[in-house]
Amino acid sequence: MASAFPVVLVLAAVAAAGVAAWSFTPKGPQQTLIRTSVLLALACCYLMWMIAYLAQLHPLIGECRSYVFGCADAWRTQMLALVAPRKNLAVEE
Repeated sequence: MASAFPVVLVLAAVAAAGVAAWSFTPKGPQQTLIRTSVLLALACCYLMWMIAYLAQLHPLIGECRSYVFGCADAWRTQMLALVAPRKNLAVEE
């Protein structure tokens, strides 16, 4: 079973970046907009990374062995056709 350590580690890094962005946002009329934009961007990036990571960790659809072996047979046949000597079709006089 895989470890949850990378997911928690990246979550902690994103949370730390969110706290830093919240703390160091310059004062002004657009402070709320800047904070919201940065935190939303961090949340979206984390979700994108986590979904991609977990999709690779636990795929919903696995490969079908018969399909893989069928592809291997087809590729082997094509490779043999490419490597096999061909007859010279040029007419020699």
